[in-house]
Amino acid sequence: AFPAALNNITLRDYSDPHSNSKKYRHFFDGGNVDNLGLTSLQKVIQINKGNYDRFIVILVDAFTEPTGASIDRADTRELYFFERFIDLNFLHTFGSLLAENRKRVLSDFNLFIKNFEENNNNKKIIFCHITFEDLDENDELKRQLDSIPTNFMISDEHGKLIDKALEKILDRNRDSLNEIREVVLNTAQRKIPKQKLAISRTGAGE
Repeated sequence: AFPAALNNITLRDYSDPHSNSKKYRHFFDGGNVDNLGLTSLQKVIQINKGNYDRFIVILVDAFTEPTGASIDRADTRELYFFERFIDLNFLHTFGSLLAENRKRVLSDFNLFIKNFEENNNNKKIIFCHITFEDLDENDELKRQLDSIPTNFMISDEHGKLIDKALEKILDRNRDSLNEIREVVLNTAQRKIPKQKLAISRTGAGE
């Protein structure tokens, strides 16, 4: 149910068992509000803060900076027949909107973590953010990754590039990953009295 591409999903609303009229709920992709899922996760953590001492959040973020229209072309329309009738520059606008909204969502979540830990003694949120932004902007590997098309046909060559990038990204996140490993192992071995553990994985931007 992606805007401008797929229609919304309609479900019958049975919330009022005494209603004689048919009601419906219409759902569409929420990426324009929170493409990372972190806003909903804040609510989940707040609801369950009495049940767990540690919350592990692993965010796999495939975000890349929007390229926008080419500076080398006077006509920004692509060479597709239908673009002579439908101007698709709204996609560039939508991409910029998502990029700025992503920054806000990440900033809000980091602030949420700070406030949560200050107001809840002995509670902790371990946030591991896996992102291509951990690669150096001038790294040739990053340029090669940005050139990989968004489809379901990843070649062996592209797969090797992704594996190589993953090694660098995980190395940048070594501290948080080690902390997660320690919490999981200690919980499994019951070394932390009455310790409870919640793990959440959220991904986005593919």
